[in-house]
Amino acid sequence: MTRRGPLLVLLASLALSAGLVACGAAGPVALRWGEASCRHCHMTLADQRFGAEVVTTRGRALPFDDAGCAANHLASGETPATEVSSVWVVDYTRPGTLIPADSAVFVRSPAFLTPMGSGVVATPDSAAARALAGEHSGTLLRWGEVLATARAGGLGPS
Repeated sequence: MTRRGPLLVLLASLALSAGLVACGAAGPVALRWGEASCRHCHMTLADQRFGAEVVTTRGRALPFDDAGCAANHLASGETPATEVSSVWVVDYTRPGTLIPADSAVFVRSPAFLTPMGSGVVATPDSAAARALAGEHSGTLLRWGEVLATARAGGLGPS
C-alpha cells in the first residue's frame, strides 16, 4: 500500500460515516400518493388533504393516510416512542404539504370526512384552525391531545 493508501481509506470512511448520519435525518420524505399504503390501516394514500408521516430514529419514513391513523399507530406502541424521531402531518389548507405535528393546530369535526373517520385535520397555525373550527363546528386540539384521544380508545369516526 502506498502512503496515500491510509489517507484514502480514512477519507472513504469519513464519507461513509457522513452518509450514514444523513440517513437518520429527522425530516419527512414526500408521501407517495396513490402508491404507498398506510402503515396502520393499509389503505392506499389517496387524498392529499389528509395524511401523516412518522420518521424513526433509523430514518425510516412510515406513511399514514389520516393523522388519526398515525396517532392510533403511535398509541398502540407498534413503533415505540423511543424510536420516533419526528411526526409530520399534512396541512389541510395546503394539500400534500407536510408540517411538524408538534407545531400544528388540529381541528376535529364530523364534517371532515377523513379516510379512516377520525375527523382530524391539521393546520399550520391557530388562526387557520379557529377559522376551520368555526366553519365546521370543530374542536381545537394540539398533537398531544390527539395522541391522548387515541390512547383513550382510538380515533374512529368522530
